[in-house]
Amino acid sequence: IDSETSLETEVMLSAAARSDLRDLDTVDLRKRVSGTMATRVRAMADAEAQTEIDVLADAFLAAQSTRVMAFADAGYDLEADELREVKLATAADLDADLTAGQRGQSTVDAFLDASLAAESSLGIDAKAAADAESQASIAFRSVVRERGSAEVEGAASANAGLLEAWTTDAYAGVIAEELDANASARLTLAGQDLKAGASASTNVAATAAAFDAWEAELVDPDTGVVAGLTIALPLVDIDAVVDGVIDATVDLDATLDADIAATGDDPDAVATVVTDAWADFRADVEASATTSVFTDADVAAELLVIGTGGFAAD
Repeated sequence: IDSETSLETEVMLSAAARSDLRDLDTVDLRKRVSGTMATRVRAMADAEAQTEIDVLADAFLAAQSTRVMAFADAGYDLEADELREVKLATAADLDADLTAGQRGQSTVDAFLDASLAAESSLGIDAKAAADAESQASIAFRSVVRERGSAEVEGAASANAGLLEAWTTDAYAGVIAEELDANASARLTLAGQDLKAGASASTNVAATAAAFDAWEAELVDPDTGVVAGLTIALPLVDIDAVVDGVIDATVDLDATLDADIAATGDDPDAVATVVTDAWADFRADVEASATTSVFTDADVAAELLVIGTGGFAAD
């Protein structure tokens, strides 16, 4: 058994100590624990390592609760065990690949693609999946940052960014279908670059850089273009919209910093903080983007949300 799988098991056992194992989405846990996280935990003394394991368990439970709550907000009545059951075959395929010695990025990519496809079989659309993962990513990172070590927090945030990159790109692919050929190609290329950058990242700075580059592909205030969408008002107005989005992002970050510390080890409390803050953030961005600035306001709003929310907001 390798270090990553061993850490997954220990985090699962820690989570099960405060929650019914039958209610846990253990396949989702496999996505949230990386080899880099395992390496950094294993380098610690036993007591310190156990503390980090417990923190990761708290973060996983918070992320799981946040996903369920986010899906409910989007109109999907799903529980974590349902999300787990539909992905069991993808976990079995991953195990087979690992047993065969296939441990490269392509194996991870295939697992993430298959997990998304499996959950979509429940009727979950790409927008709901992207929103839920952005919020789960925020919850996971916020708990680890608040309670864990800097070493593990960096690796955990990088891995959370990878998961968010996958759902972000999938949703961008749906949005691209509504754009002209040039804008669609630009968005597709940006998504490929985002996934490649997130896959190569092992720390917060590198992952943030990948999302910054992605955001730059979407929002260009100098030319008044949002992924190729035409602008109905002068450039000064796009500047105002971008400023409004920045303000919404700052408000999201400030809310999280102020409220996560007060949640203790209650995953539902973390989920409530995150989903409420995300709802306010999305409403602020949509309000900024739908003030007659864009000829395709709804599409522009979605691009602004996925371009500036989630990981980019942190």
